[in-house]
Amino acid sequence: FYDYHGGWGDRHIEKAVFRVIREEAARRIALRNGDADWIYLSSADTLEALVGEPGITVNRDPTLNQLYIAFNTRREPLRDARVRRALALAYDYQGHVEHLMRGNAEMPYGVLPARGECASPDQPRPRHDLIEARRLIAEAGVLPGDVELTMAFEGTTGETPIFEIMRAGAAELGIRLTAVDIEWDAKVSNYSRPDSSTDIGTIWLFAPGPEAHHFLYSLAHSSQAGDGGNNFAWYQNPLMDRLLDEAAAATEEERRCSLYREVEALWLQEMPFAVAVTMVGLSAQRDDLKGYSVALGHPLTQNLYPMWLE
Repeated sequence: FYDYHGGWGDRHIEKAVFRVIREEAARRIALRNGDADWIYLSSADTLEALVGEPGITVNRDPTLNQLYIAFNTRREPLRDARVRRALALAYDYQGHVEHLMRGNAEMPYGVLPARGECASPDQPRPRHDLIEARRLIAEAGVLPGDVELTMAFEGTTGETPIFEIMRAGAAELGIRLTAVDIEWDAKVSNYSRPDSSTDIGTIWLFAPGPEAHHFLYSLAHSSQAGDGGNNFAWYQNPLMDRLLDEAAAATEEERRCSLYREVEALWLQEMPFAVAVTMVGLSAQRDDLKGYSVALGHPLTQNLYPMWLE
């Protein structure tokens, strides 16, 4: 508007129209035909197909967005932390980064994204270890073929391959995984009560900033279970709650990060969530769209003010 404090010159968009196009192939066609100026991509294959297209630029942007896989701690045999750790070890993280995403994803530092507060490269990275996973399953007394679990994921946002990776890993442990392909709203409703929650589920955490609190408290504090909260694991541990509360109240960074190290250690022992990958924001735009910039906290949030069309 005329009196906006940042000024309002010629290089601005007068009107922005956001269209919901669920199929990625349809978004790609819309971009090519000029019916869209910018599109979000979830598939590395689509991104690679657009590389070199005349009049189109592809974007690979760093983010804070992290994929977690929740294990319902209220359900057998997932009540046993050994089973949860085994399933986390069965997920092929390197395959996710290198093959599924063609390198367009990053490995977390411990349970935090590399750009997160208190993140350290010294923290253990997620690892794929079927030998240790099978040992834990046997120690927990789970017999091959005796367990079938459900997993919720959003197929329309490109999460089906994530389910396939988890299913393949679980099969190596003799555990069958059944798909529950649902939209985000239905998934939140699914996890609103323990009795309706699936056994396993994906959750992308889109944090508003790099503070560790946004990741750890919102997922692992017992107050965040149910009623639209992000604690899809229904994880409850008084020690975890106390550490998270103390960290949230700590004003000195050194003390805060020390507490979060304890949180991470407890998390990796209890494994309410497997920590999968950190997103690299993938998108494509027409060359006449200028001024695009990514928001670290959410690559789908557009800063329209500096954008314009030539």
